[in-house]
Amino acid sequence: MLIHNAFVYDEHGNALTYEYVKGGAIKYTHNKGNYAVLKAYNDIKIYAKKTINGKLFYRIAKDKPYYVKAANVGKKLKTQKVNISYTIKASKKSKVRLYNSKGKYLKKYIAKNKKVIFDQKKFIKDSVFYHIKSYGKGHAKSGYWVRKENINLKEKNK
Repeated sequence: MLIHNAFVYDEHGNALTYEYVKGGAIKYTHNKGNYAVLKAYNDIKIYAKKTINGKLFYRIAKDKPYYVKAANVGKKLKTQKVNISYTIKASKKSKVRLYNSKGKYLKKYIAKNKKVIFDQKKFIKDSVFYHIKSYGKGHAKSGYWVRKENINLKEKNK
């Protein structure tokens, strides 16, 4: 998985550019068009490792010499178990948006100053999310997730 946006390089370590050709296809070139950049958090397949000019690169095409810098590649994050008790403090608004396990906004909110318990931390799409195990006075069960950016959470396990 790419952990940063990554330029695409040739076998000599030169950043590739691209241009569109007939039929909407993309043609990789040198010094013509826009730089070829792969977006962060995309999964990539690595076919080989190569050191170019003293830096490690990964080949990302089976039969073409296209590479990304190894520094832009990291492990895919899995769901982590956490046990965090937290009072919701919205960063921007008085309510915090709720999401499902795939990162889809559910058009539901949790109110500010609501006591919650997070039990999982997961990377979904381009953000870190926390799963709400329970919330409120009666500790209602939840299938909801909140985006880390939407709360002022300073991670400290109980």
